[in-house]
Amino acid sequence: MPPLFQTTQIRCPFTLIELLIVIAIIAILAAMLLPALNKARSKVIDTSCVNNLKQLHTGMAMYVDLNNGIIPAADYNMGEKYHTTWLDVIYHMQNPNQHQAPALQLTYVKELEKGALFDCVGIFRCPAQQPRANLWSVYASHYGINNYTDSWGYSKPKQFNAKLNRIKYPSRRMFFGDYDRGIKNGVLVTYWGPDGGNRASINADTDNPPWRHYNRSGGNYTFADGHVEGRLINQIPENFSEAQRGDFWYSGEWGSL
Repeated sequence: MPPLFQTTQIRCPFTLIELLIVIAIIAILAAMLLPALNKARSKVIDTSCVNNLKQLHTGMAMYVDLNNGIIPAADYNMGEKYHTTWLDVIYHMQNPNQHQAPALQLTYVKELEKGALFDCVGIFRCPAQQPRANLWSVYASHYGINNYTDSWGYSKPKQFNAKLNRIKYPSRRMFFGDYDRGIKNGVLVTYWGPDGGNRASINADTDNPPWRHYNRSGGNYTFADGHVEGRLINQIPENFSEAQRGDFWYSGEWGSL
């Protein structure tokens, strides 16, 4: 006669040790994949920055074509009354109906949190840069123009108009690129581009050096012929007196500055 009650033994599909082994394997795989994921993310950011700079050059070319070959100044392109930077004129070239002259000033920055956080917009924003609380700091913390190439100049502001076709070696002359001169020791510093014709002028006056790319060891730069290069820090010449690489900054087109 069969028993009135049958007991069935329920076996857990995994023992505690087996579960711990699986968890350990997953953790090891995650640790192995995380660097690769971070590297891929950094590559996407680097590429996005390069694309921004290419589009900025398109806007720059439009401005130069419409202004008899003259390169815009770093600032005051609409007169001394307005802070109309080189980026403002490019913004206007690409968005002619959004801002009317003569203001056109500081058009490429947006307020993320009212009075608290600001950032540049679209192609004017380096994707590796973070928003900032200081409005004016944002204007000088993404991309800057080489002041030995623009119409402002380094020590002779407003005394000449720099023409693009006068640049001797356009494929070697840095036009504009990654830059940060927003804040130094907590004090606001507002320059619109490297103004010393040397590597130090890219980041000397900032608490946040602009080496935002290539594992924080370099930046992206547009050259006068329109091509964009990623450069490591040691690939950027110290100054324009370097015999072999000084054309990165200046080639004497405007005379002695």
